[in-house]
Amino acid sequence: MGAIQIKNVPEDLHAAIRSRAAEEGKTVSEYVLDLVRRDLEMPTMRQWLARLKTREPVKPFDSVALIHEIREERAREIDGRIGQPPLSERHDGAE
Repeated sequence: MGAIQIKNVPEDLHAAIRSRAAEEGKTVSEYVLDLVRRDLEMPTMRQWLARLKTREPVKPFDSVALIHEIREERAREIDGRIGQPPLSERHDGAE
């Protein structure tokens, strides 16, 4: 197993690492190793941007119209369950 040594760590940073490690019930080595693992699981900015270039752009849509459509569909479903005509078909002003 390899070893990594980091020199010249500022005291305030070292104290923060010790504190975080203690909060998680880990040694400083275990805590830092977890940080390195977590970092390496994430793509680099270059990898992330390259991946984005291969994707299709998201097609824009009218979110307000979609919300109205969903609400109308829900109202029709509720009205159907209680035996009322849909709101758009009512003429008596009842809402």
